[in-house]
Amino acid sequence: MYTACENLQTAWDFLKFSVDDGNDLALLETTGQFPTRTDVTELAADFLSENPFYEPFAAAVPLAVDVPTVDNLAEKMQIFRDAWTSVIQSGKGDIKATFDEAAQKIDALG
Repeated sequence: MYTACENLQTAWDFLKFSVDDGNDLALLETTGQFPTRTDVTELAADFLSENPFYEPFAAAVPLAVDVPTVDNLAEKMQIFRDAWTSVIQSGKGDIKATFDEAAQKIDALG
């Protein structure tokens, strides 16, 4: 939160609301989207016991990192997504060759 914010209390109240345990759990239950927090498996224990499909994803949440700020990130991610779609999602093609080619394109962007 920036000190230049004109409504610091309102901003603070919104931030607290946004990361409240109940609201984080509601986000998961409503959308299947995990809140980014280290205690998500404890917070969502009941949800996970009723929905075991989500357990591996919950275990991975504490390992998640922010998207890096790098030059040409959008272009690099698009190359990766295109490779992923063409060979992983389709189940067709040579995975190594596809990702080797994607890596070369990404490296060329600097």
